[in-house]
Amino acid sequence: MRIIQRTVYGSALQTAALLKIPHRIVENTTLNEKFSIEADLELTEDDFPGVNYYCIGNGGHRVVSGADGIPYTTPINHRATDAALFNHIPFVVRDLDDDLTIARREKYALRKIITVGDKNYIAYYLKRIDVSQVTTEMQHTKVIDGNQTTTAFVPSNDNLNPEPPALPNDGIITTDGNYVTSSAIVTIAFDEQDVEELMDVSRILYNDEDHAIISEVGLCSAVDRVVTTTGYVGTFNYREALGAQVVTHITGYYPVGYTNAGFELKIEAGATEPMVGEA
Repeated sequence: MRIIQRTVYGSALQTAALLKIPHRIVENTTLNEKFSIEADLELTEDDFPGVNYYCIGNGGHRVVSGADGIPYTTPINHRATDAALFNHIPFVVRDLDDDLTIARREKYALRKIITVGDKNYIAYYLKRIDVSQVTTEMQHTKVIDGNQTTTAFVPSNDNLNPEPPALPNDGIITTDGNYVTSSAIVTIAFDEQDVEELMDVSRILYNDEDHAIISEVGLCSAVDRVVTTTGYVGTFNYREALGAQVVTHITGYYPVGYTNAGFELKIEAGATEPMVGEA
């Protein structure tokens, strides 16, 4: 089971987009601030964040014991005001002299040098989502006596010339499970290469591969900007994410270290509206 919680920061971004006004990012809301990564760089009025990234964490669950003494995991819900995960983990942790290739690095953002024990590493806390093939579709769904039927919604001339719905004799209008949806499916694929990287992360951070657990995922908005960062030898230009904000929290449980397998999340980025009477 997945628990999905949209954030107020995502609502603010959506509102700004609908009104075509600049998205104002206030203090204490970005992952750049949390990780001290290019936190002082500000967005311009021409910059508008896109929901093209995600982050992962292992703080979205707790282990409890049932009445029979058998332990099990239970989710911890996020609030709409939570600007970060409960416990972020990086997608990648590498030795300073074994950074990602230029091509591979393009998939990630929020690059930071971290210290584990007495050794420094390079970590990446965001991964980009490929939305190039995502399309928006409109659908009409009817639920009658528990049976659901979904068809493509194609506007007709009647929609441009609507008539008031008839009022039932009892004066009560019900939706009867009748609704329309703007559907856009975004796929997050945590593949075999992601699993291998996370196993390394677990070994370095926790000295245990079984700690490679993902129990919270954050869909994030940000703006790409080329910045100069420090490498093992000298500096180089790198496409970083600025103004990174969590717009949606997704709570689940993926024991990557135990299963040695990845997972795929399909996120509905659209919206649903109820219909009054028949469409």
